Amino acid sequence: MKKILILTVLSIATLSLFTACASEADTLVSPSPSQSPMATQQPTQTVQPTDGGIPGMMDTPMDGAGTTGTTGTTGVTGTNGTTNMAGNGAMKGITSMEDSRRISERIADEVEKLSEVKDAEAIVADNMAVISVEFDSQYQAGMDDRLTQMIEARVQAVDKNITQVHVVAETGDFDALTKLREKLDDAGFTMDNLRQELKMFTDRVMG
Repeated sequence: MKKILILTVLSIATLSLFTACASEADTLVSPSPSQSPMATQQPTQTVQPTDGGIPGMMDTPMDGAGTTGTTGTTGVTGTNGTTNMAGNGAMKGITSMEDSRRISERIADEVEKLSEVKDAEAIVADNMAVISVEFDSQYQAGMDDRLTQMIEARVQAVDKNITQVHVVAETGDFDALTKLREKLDDAGFTMDNLRQELKMFTDRVMG
């Protein structure tokens, strides 16, 4: 009987111990889950498009090749006393009879100032001047390159639009050019007439 009582007490004590442990376990705070570190955001690079959306293209528009200008060529003075000062320049210069009379007279006056020249006659039309000279009696060299270039400089001093200069020194040519010069004062003589007669004159004397 005594032994049964002791076993009963032990059973009650053991049951009480288990109950207390279970109660203590319920009061424990469950640990909160740790937060994962946030992923570092990488900055987004913006690619600037090049012209036309094609990498490596230049900013300068490719609009074709430019226009190449044309320059005249300077001729040389030949034995016939002809100088082409502007090569293939566009036709311009003296285009009226009034200008032709005025500039022709001025050129003749300028050429006569040369010590080698006794008398001079000149006619101009468009970009061409035809000049005939009579030499001073003291001058014996004739129409050489030096004198031709001096006459050319006098012509250019009067009108820079004149790009062709023809100089003759034969007596017959001087008389023919003088007669043509007198026609400039004729009211019925036109620029077309002058161009035509000057061409015939230069074709004859310059070959």
